[in-house]
Amino acid sequence: MAHIKRLKLKGFKSFANPTTLNFEPGFNTVVGANGSGKSNVFDALCFVLGRMSSKGLRTEKMGHLVFNGGKGLNPARDAEVDLFLSNDNQEFMKNELEEIKISRVVKKRGDSTYYLNNNKSTRTQIVEMLKRANIDPDGYNIILQGDISKIVNMTPVERRELIEEIANVSGYEEKRQSGLKKLERVDTDLKEADLLMEEKTKYIKELKSEKEQAEKFHQAKEEFRFKNLLLIKSKIKKNDDLKKSKSEELQKQEKELDVYRKKLDEFETESKSIEEEISKIEKSIEVSSHKDFISVTNSITSLESSIQNLKEKTANSKKQIEEIKTKKKELEVNIKENSKKLDSLNKEKSTLDKEKSALDKELKEIDKIVMKLKGGLSDKQFKEIDNIDEEIDNINEKKLEKNHILQDNRIQVEKLNAKIEHLQADLKKIDLLSNKIKKRC
Repeated sequence: MAHIKRLKLKGFKSFANPTTLNFEPGFNTVVGANGSGKSNVFDALCFVLGRMSSKGLRTEKMGHLVFNGGKGLNPARDAEVDLFLSNDNQEFMKNELEEIKISRVVKKRGDSTYYLNNNKSTRTQIVEMLKRANIDPDGYNIILQGDISKIVNMTPVERRELIEEIANVSGYEEKRQSGLKKLERVDTDLKEADLLMEEKTKYIKELKSEKEQAEKFHQAKEEFRFKNLLLIKSKIKKNDDLKKSKSEELQKQEKELDVYRKKLDEFETESKSIEEEISKIEKSIEVSSHKDFISVTNSITSLESSIQNLKEKTANSKKQIEEIKTKKKELEVNIKENSKKLDSLNKEKSTLDKEKSALDKELKEIDKIVMKLKGGLSDKQFKEIDNIDEEIDNINEKKLEKNHILQDNRIQVEKLNAKIEHLQADLKKIDLLSNKIKKRC
C-alpha cells in the first residue's frame, strides 16, 4: 500500500525556510504548540495533491499561500511544496523508481505549476495518477478540522452520499453518465455520417457520369485532331508534289530558253552577214556596169527571200516567247496559289496550336476530376498527346521546307524575266536590221 515518505515545504504560509517532514509506514503524529503550523502541514498536503479551493486551504486567494515576510525574514517569491510517495508496489507508475515526487509551485499572482518527478506536468495528469491508488485531492483521504462533527450531524441520506463518494460509487456513476453521453454523441455522429455517405454516394455517381462524358468528349476531340492532322499532312504532301512538278517544268522552260537564245544568236550572226553582203552589193552596183544590174536584182531578190525567212523565224521566236510568257504567268499564278496554301496551312497550324492549348487546359481540369476517382489518365493517353506534338513539329519542318522551295521558285522566275527581257532586246535588234535592209532595197 502506498504511503507518504516525506513532505518538503518552502515559502508556504508560515514555512519561510525549507522544511522537510519525514513519515514512516503506519500512524504518524504532528504535534506542537498553538500557532506552530500544524494545520499548515495539512494545508500543504492538500495543496500539493491538487486541491483547487482556496477556502479549503484556509485562505482568500491562492497568492496568499506565499510567505509574506516577518520576524526579520524577507517575503518569498513563490510557495513550493514537494510530496514524496512510495512506489514499492508500482501503484502509481510501472517503472523502477522507488518513490514518486509530486511538486506544486504557486506565484503571488495565484497561478500554479505542477511537476511530476521534476518534469513539468498538469493537474489532470497528476490527479489521474493518484486515482490509481484511490487518492482524491477533494475526497476524504484527508479529514480536516470540523469534518468529524459534520459527519456525526449528517442525515442518513447525506451519510449515504458520503459513503458512496468514499467508495467511489459516484465516480463510477459519473463515468457511466459520461459513457452514455459519449454513446449518444457517437449515435448522432453515425447518423450524420450516414447522411454524409448518401450525399457523397450521389455526388460520386454524378462525378462518374461527368467523367464518362468528359472521356467521350476527350476521345472525340482526339479523333478530330488526328483526322485533321492527317488531312493537313496529305495537303502538304500534295503541295510538295506540285512544287516538285512545277520546278521540273521551270527547269525544262529554262532549257528551252537557252535553245532560243542560241537561235537568236545565230539570227544575229546571219543578219550581220547579210548586211555585209548588202554593202558588197552596193559597192558592186557602183563599180559594175549596167549589165550586171540583172544579177544584182536577183541577188536582192534572194536576199529579200532570206529576210522573209528571217522574219518568219523571228515571228516563230516571238510566238515561242509569248508561249514562254504564258507559261511564266501560269507558274507565277501557281506560286501565288502555293503561297496562299502555305498561309492557309500556317493558319490551320496556329488554330491547331490554340486547340492544343485549350485541350491541354481541358485535360488538366479533367485530370483533376479523374485523379480524384482513379488517380489520373492512362499512359496511352499521354503517349497520344506526345505523338500529336511530334506531328505538329513535323508540320513546322515541312512548312520551312516549303518556304525554301517558294524562295527558289521566285529566284527562278526572276531569272526567266531577265532572259525574256534579253530576248526582247534581241528581237528589237532584229527588227531594226530588217528595217534597214528594206530601206536599202
